[in-house]
Amino acid sequence: MPLLNKSPSQITENDLLALVAHKEAEGKTLEYKRDTVGNGDSERKEFLYDATSFANTEGGYLIFGMGEADGLPTSLVGLAKVEADRELLRLEHMLRDGVRPPISGIETAPVSLASGNVAIVMRIPKSGNPPHQVTYQKAFRFFARGSNGKYPIDVDELRSAFSNTEKARRPSEARRYLAPELNRTIDRVLYIHGRAIANFVCASAEHGIKPNDRKEDFIPHWPTLYPNAAPCRDLAADDAAALIAFYDSLRSLADFVNDWWEREGQLPVNIFNMILHHAHTSLELAPICVEKFDLETLCPPPYESWGTISSRIERSLAAAADARRRHIARFEAEAANKAPPPLQRRGRA
Repeated sequence: MPLLNKSPSQITENDLLALVAHKEAEGKTLEYKRDTVGNGDSERKEFLYDATSFANTEGGYLIFGMGEADGLPTSLVGLAKVEADRELLRLEHMLRDGVRPPISGIETAPVSLASGNVAIVMRIPKSGNPPHQVTYQKAFRFFARGSNGKYPIDVDELRSAFSNTEKARRPSEARRYLAPELNRTIDRVLYIHGRAIANFVCASAEHGIKPNDRKEDFIPHWPTLYPNAAPCRDLAADDAAALIAFYDSLRSLADFVNDWWEREGQLPVNIFNMILHHAHTSLELAPICVEKFDLETLCPPPYESWGTISSRIERSLAAAADARRRHIARFEAEAANKAPPPLQRRGRA
């Protein structure tokens, strides 16, 4: 299909002419209209039935200004004497006022034609919140689409649509429910990682400065909602797997801190290097959770100057890498200074 995945703003006259040349038939994701929507109630309802049928099924395109016969495009005639911007606004108002719940993500754009007329392309996405009902003039009707175009949804299909919507909504609600707790645990790991960097740098430099951190400062926060709260059971498998991997890494971090804190015979620089390693592992897993649970949107930083949680993770990991580079450079420089000078061989007299 020439229009596949194109935004209406990217569609040209040649794209529409290709529909005619290829005889792209109307169907589940495409419908042609010779004229724009009239002002009569029946015409408005027909337009809303078309739009909701796309949203309630797989999404698709409505093309105004395309002649058709028996579902096949015959000619790109365009719309004459139409003020495009005003017409787009009129269509948007019809959709806004005549459909419940509103359909999100609809894109509409004019396409200028060589004839001087204009075509209008409307792209209706597959809805994430179906089914949508036409409420204009108290129609209270639901439509879906098949290969032969739109059709009214019967009781069984309607029941199934509501059931599927509820099932689809649960994982999203579960992620939203768990997001604040997840954000707090990641924020805690960032704190631990930062304090581990400070202690590692001080121990590496051996200048006698010792931060006042206690063992408790390096213990991560444990989730209280996951995994026992009821919404956790509604998480998608991939979301649950990402959460498990991240929280398991926190246990490894806590176990190391409890086992090795101030252990006799161990150099502090080595202990803090290992704390950095465990916190680093957690912070490498955290961005997956940030994306899946949409933490950037749901849990914005309290101050803009902090930056997003993803940028804070990046900065912390970069700071740790720099601290390790400096430690290795310092160690190599000290080793070079301690090395005995090479023996000089005396020549024969």
